[in-house]
Amino acid sequence: MGACSSQKKLKVIQFLTVERNFHGQSVDSDSSSFKIAHYNNCTLYEVQSIKGNVTTEFVGDSLVNKVYPSKDFITRYFVVKNGAKTGIKYDSLVTNLPRKFPLDSLLEMLTINEGNLKGLGMDLGRPAKVKIEGANDDVLIEHYFAKEGSSTIDSIYRFYDKRLNDIGFSFSKKLDSEKKSKLHKISYIFLPTKNKNGVLSARSKIDFEIKKISFERRDQEKLIEVFGRFKYDSKNQL
Repeated sequence: MGACSSQKKLKVIQFLTVERNFHGQSVDSDSSSFKIAHYNNCTLYEVQSIKGNVTTEFVGDSLVNKVYPSKDFITRYFVVKNGAKTGIKYDSLVTNLPRKFPLDSLLEMLTINEGNLKGLGMDLGRPAKVKIEGANDDVLIEHYFAKEGSSTIDSIYRFYDKRLNDIGFSFSKKLDSEKKSKLHKISYIFLPTKNKNGVLSARSKIDFEIKKISFERRDQEKLIEVFGRFKYDSKNQL
């Protein structure tokens, strides 16, 4: 499996998927966020999930387990050496034993597997509008209208930023290379739809975005601790 090299160089980005209606309200059930950290030749995925309380209850004459969500979160760390197909998962740095995981399953769970990224980076033809922004013309915004006959999507926006070219993760390496800039955000604008009662919904949009984040020193040290644990476990052939 191999381990991370000893040179200390940490870069962290946040991957956001957020659905909003045009009143600016977030649809929490369809919003997600996770972090990706690059530490030399290794990558860490920090994923939070809601902790559930399991209770056993009678349903009719049968006992069944029911899970009730709490306000607590569980943070899981998935670490893999770049180029490897498996990595090591940590549910906790204190109590739980680390376990191996297949990278392709994790990427599919996070919806950043090859199939999903291919859809986000698909050829849309020529943009209807192009805007360049920023003090040094660093930001490029492309606006595409949906193909004629689309019943769901109104338009698509792609945002590029040259200042983010050092981010390792990519929605589309092909588009990054063509624009010589990092595709860091994609927005889908959806048309209003009618429900079964004929009531028209508000227009909505979904954003897929990556952005750099800065950590306090203690948070950086926590991630470096995870990488160190991965290095130890990899050498000891977990």
